Amino acid sequence: MKIISGMAVFGAGLIAASVAMAAEPPDLVGTWKATGEAHASVRLGDGNDHHPDYDDPNFGSPEHAWTIVIAEQKGRAFHGVARSPKGGEEEIVGVVSFDAEHMIMSGEEAGLFGEIMGDKIEFCFQDHDDDRASVACFIAAKE
Repeated sequence: MKIISGMAVFGAGLIAASVAMAAEPPDLVGTWKATGEAHASVRLGDGNDHHPDYDDPNFGSPEHAWTIVIAEQKGRAFHGVARSPKGGEEEIVGVVSFDAEHMIMSGEEAGLFGEIMGDKIEFCFQDHDDDRASVACFIAAKE
């Protein structure tokens, strides 16, 4: 009897876990812009189309935050562009986690991840190029 009770509890736990992991992803389609309420960034190294060379660490400000434009979403998967303050764009693809609270994205030269916080998202960026280092996090809201 203890084995059957234990298996029933285990089975109920698996069902609860699968339901918890299957949270509905939010609608991300639209333009997400930095709110200015929270921002942190630092860059070092060679420049690119979006910023100049930085021989010493350079700390960014909210006006340097990129805009994220999600063009299409199918379930948890989505794609769009990351738009620099200078108007340059990079294609991005991404997915929402099964808890519907986190996301991970990839671009040509960078990785991004985010935390969904109600009607806002904290986006974080990490440059993947070998001649520079760049990271940033900012809070964005859908326009």
